[in-house]
Amino acid sequence: MAELRVTSTGTIKLFESDDTSSVTIASPASLGDDRTVTLPDANVDLTQVNTMPIANLDIDGGTDIGADIVDADLFIIDDGAGGTNRKTTASRIKTYIGSPSFAGIDDQSSSNDDQLTITDTAVVINEDSDDVDFRVESNGNANMLVVNAGGDRVGIGSDPDLGVGLHIKIADTGASASANADELVIEGTASGGNEGISILSATDGTGQLVFGDSGDNDIGRVYYNHSNNYLALYANGSERMRLISNGTVLVGATATLDMDDTNNGIKFDGANDLVQLSRNNNAAFAIQRTGNNGRVAQFYRETTERGYIEVDGSSTNYVTSSDYRLKENIVDLDNGITRLKQLKPRRFNFIGQEDTRDGFVAHEVTAVPEAVSGEKDAVDENGKVIQQGLDQSKIVPLLTAALQEAVTKIETLEAKVKTLEEA
Repeated sequence: MAELRVTSTGTIKLFESDDTSSVTIASPASLGDDRTVTLPDANVDLTQVNTMPIANLDIDGGTDIGADIVDADLFIIDDGAGGTNRKTTASRIKTYIGSPSFAGIDDQSSSNDDQLTITDTAVVINEDSDDVDFRVESNGNANMLVVNAGGDRVGIGSDPDLGVGLHIKIADTGASASANADELVIEGTASGGNEGISILSATDGTGQLVFGDSGDNDIGRVYYNHSNNYLALYANGSERMRLISNGTVLVGATATLDMDDTNNGIKFDGANDLVQLSRNNNAAFAIQRTGNNGRVAQFYRETTERGYIEVDGSSTNYVTSSDYRLKENIVDLDNGITRLKQLKPRRFNFIGQEDTRDGFVAHEVTAVPEAVSGEKDAVDENGKVIQQGLDQSKIVPLLTAALQEAVTKIETLEAKVKTLEEA
């Protein structure tokens, strides 16, 4: 057997026996411009290949390895059962892997191993809807993301066990979620924890929590305006309450109210400790008590009650503090008639109203100064009038004292007349 023979046509034959070569390298003269290497129909062991530029390698006549690869070309991997390494054109990747640890990858040959399916339109985990969880570990948490297949929940931070949707769980508090609000559950530490949701916006932007339905996609809102620093509550598509940066609360209005405003609303002025109410053609304020007779409003200075309003079955009582335990230096009121003469009862009408009435002008009630509030001709920093007021009930003690003095004088005169008549 010749190990190497070169024929007259330029063909090289290796390991030739009985005119048959194990390896034949044909020359251009015999086979045209292409040089081909023909291997025998048997196993070929290429133990070492350094650089071997081959345009096409023909294995068993069925595979075109070495040709240009196009986008549609996919490769099938041998599973060790004698399959052929082949380049093909297909619309789906099918992998055949014999290792049992990868049995869940979909080979489309049965309906119970589709834990991972990859197509040209989707990557699907657990396509057969089996009770198979999906879990992602982070550097410090083995349950950073969990899809609990049996419970139909998604968890962050732990295996979810509350709600019907997303459960963000830091620890088990032992609490349960309301069935009316369990699509998103945030569960913190069992004790001493502080949990919440942060909405971060630009300094000139807004942060919003929006409530919608099929008729209106923002029928309700919790809205924070970072430019002007106010928090607003919306109901039925409109702003109903606003808390502004100085502590003022506006109800039914979006701007500071004056009592003569035509807009409905309530203003709780945190800076000036003031409440303003305004409403068109109806009561601006209503208080209702059910059950027994009693108080409907109480008034305090600091922590001491100074008065209250109470109702019974037929009337309303406006009560101010009068307990003797709150008073000292108690003496009888005298000179009632003299002081009474200083009062100037008047008849007048208010500007803009035609009906006249009896009463007093506040700054003229010098005989009972405690009945007057405010100062004459006072204005605020903007030149707006600060009205004086008068609590007419505080004049009653003077009227009573003057009447008692008058009664005493009358009784004295009556006694003298009687004595004269008897004489």
